[in-house]
Amino acid sequence: MTDADLKPPKDILISEPHPRMERESFLGGRYRVLSRSGLSRGDRLMLEVFENLAAPRVLDILESWTGVPGMIAHDLFPEADITFHCLDLFHARRLETNLSRNEMVVP
Repeated sequence: MTDADLKPPKDILISEPHPRMERESFLGGRYRVLSRSGLSRGDRLMLEVFENLAAPRVLDILESWTGVPGMIAHDLFPEADITFHCLDLFHARRLETNLSRNEMVVP
């Protein structure tokens, strides 16, 4: 057992705190997402891809409304240049809120 196995999961909050929040674990329990309705299938699929990536230098996150894949990618690949692309203004603002809520830099 390594020190990484003993670390508590990193929590990512993507909605206002609520008594009946869903708690979902990803990437072997290293990350826990707290939300009202869970992650979309697209976000889940992106997270699965991260398990097989070898330190990318550039990573484009397309149409993630929650920002979770980008936040986890930032933690996994701190040297990568990560860009979010979101065409819907409503979801872009939601993405900014989630990044801010989790103390991530919002340009």
